Amino acid sequence: MKSPDDSDSPFGAREYLQAHVAKHPEDIETLVALPKGVSRNVWIYEHMRLACIELNYFVGYLHIECTEESCPEMVLSDWRFLCAAHRPPRSCTALYYIVHTLDQAISILTDVDQFPLLASIPDHSLKVLKDMARRLDRIFMHAYTMHPTTFHKFENHYHTYSRFARLMQSYELVAENHLTHPEFTRRYANS
Repeated sequence: MKSPDDSDSPFGAREYLQAHVAKHPEDIETLVALPKGVSRNVWIYEHMRLACIELNYFVGYLHIECTEESCPEMVLSDWRFLCAAHRPPRSCTALYYIVHTLDQAISILTDVDQFPLLASIPDHSLKVLKDMARRLDRIFMHAYTMHPTTFHKFENHYHTYSRFARLMQSYELVAENHLTHPEFTRRYANS
């Protein structure tokens, strides 16, 4: 598929992105660049959706070593994160934080009240995607700092974080002062 317009489906941007990621996952610049005829918000939405799908695969790699014993809380450097899936937010193991965050993100992405027409994402929904990006970034940072071998094994195959970091940078989804490790994000966004 050379362009999202090549599809008869209302999900042309999704099909285009998935096809290009499957063929050339390492071509970060091309994958993140906004294709002609695709709304900026739809493009961000589709990238966030795909990042969640790929992070769910990653949990399959991670669950063996990210245990209650090794990671009893979601902690990164001096930061301790509470899980927003609970009311009120509370601490849980890093793996549960990851799973809960992904479940919540997928629930939001499939919420017809928030995203009624996937071919046209309203500007007010971008705030939800920005908040989601900040939370998903924590998952990547946990994996990178606590489970680097597993992170690199996954990243070398899927290039998920490189795409995600470039997306955050290119579309200004997360302010640098809200990133857990801004220097790491910059490095991957420019790799």
